[in-house]
Amino acid sequence: IMAAHAYGMETLAKKRQAAEKVVGVYAGLAAANALNPIPGLDVSVDVGLLMVMARTIISAYGLRKDQVDLIRGEASKRTWAYKAVHEAADRFTPYLTERFVISALRRMGMGATVRESSKWVPLVGTAISAGVGYQLASHFGTKLIEDCETASRELMHALEEPMSVLPLKKA
Repeated sequence: IMAAHAYGMETLAKKRQAAEKVVGVYAGLAAANALNPIPGLDVSVDVGLLMVMARTIISAYGLRKDQVDLIRGEASKRTWAYKAVHEAADRFTPYLTERFVISALRRMGMGATVRESSKWVPLVGTAISAGVGYQLASHFGTKLIEDCETASRELMHALEEPMSVLPLKKA
């Protein structure tokens, strides 16, 4: 499901289920990162986890720049479709940068602060930190899935008219 192209709403719903499982795995890894005893390293690990999760989800929806480039040529025959394809490719590029992920974590500010400071409370602090880490990663992933679904629907709508079969990229 993750590798298949979303041709309709049913496939899109299956992609969402698969993407939600991916988010659950990475949120679990972010929660486990609460056991990391090295100050500052936990934030770096979280950023890395979120970047890999974002790359996986964006790729699953076929919205990586190279994936969108495959349909850009066909869409260029229709101006409105080309514009939608172009916007979809550019919309998700920031998700794959460290700066964007750090900015997203800052916007979730209070949770990140609670996570970092709670680690110093014996026993209970680690559990709180793990819960907050899970919640932050889950929220980030859920928002990304919603953005990817919106972009996929926009692309499906823009490319609704019959078009020739796209050539497959040879491996």
